[in-house]
Amino acid sequence: MTQEELAELAELDRTLVSAIEREVSGTSTDSLGLLGQALGLPAHVLMMPPAEAQPLILSLIEKSHKQIRRKPGPPSKVKR
Repeated sequence: MTQEELAELAELDRTLVSAIEREVSGTSTDSLGLLGQALGLPAHVLMMPPAEAQPLILSLIEKSHKQIRRKPGPPSKVKR
């Protein structure tokens, strides 16, 4: 995902997303919440040290992939 795509999903300016990523700007809790929502993560995970956040992020990704696989497809059409 690009910064531009993330910014669009989070309804934030791309330059803010870039500044946060480069650690040249802080951000508000509201912006963190929007970024978390866009990424499908709890906002507090974005403030965790990477070594602590990585296992949680990976488990959330795995969980979401399992849910996607379980979703039933569209009903099949039966010809009569």
